[in-house]
Amino acid sequence: MPVLNEITGLQAILPRIRREWCDQILMVDGGSSDGSLEYARQCGCETYVQRRTGIRFAHIEAWPLIRGDIVITLSPDGNCPAEAIPQLTAAMCAGDDMVIASRYLDGLKSEDERTLKVLRWGGSYFLQVFRELYYWS
Repeated sequence: MPVLNEITGLQAILPRIRREWCDQILMVDGGSSDGSLEYARQCGCETYVQRRTGIRFAHIEAWPLIRGDIVITLSPDGNCPAEAIPQLTAAMCAGDDMVIASRYLDGLKSEDERTLKVLRWGGSYFLQVFRELYYWS
């Protein structure tokens, strides 16, 4: 679980993760100053403070610390419900190589549709810019 100043999210998600669902909960801290690291430790999570900043390095640096055959990454920002862990694990145990959970499955929507509109606009804008640059080269 990569974290940077997510104590509120950790307080919401960690109590919902049942210990029988997993063998290890590893929280990778990106340099939090809000007590996230200390709270995770109080909840019994293994913790690691990453050396290089960014989520990419959180994953790269944490990989050697992972025990077990199934890895589920969660974010404490509410996008990854803890209750999905048993379903994800069951799918992996049934033979799936990769399982991706989506909060938009079966027509579900984000609580913040305005943000999605901005993201869609930004994505289409940059795609248009890329196309123009590509065709000019």
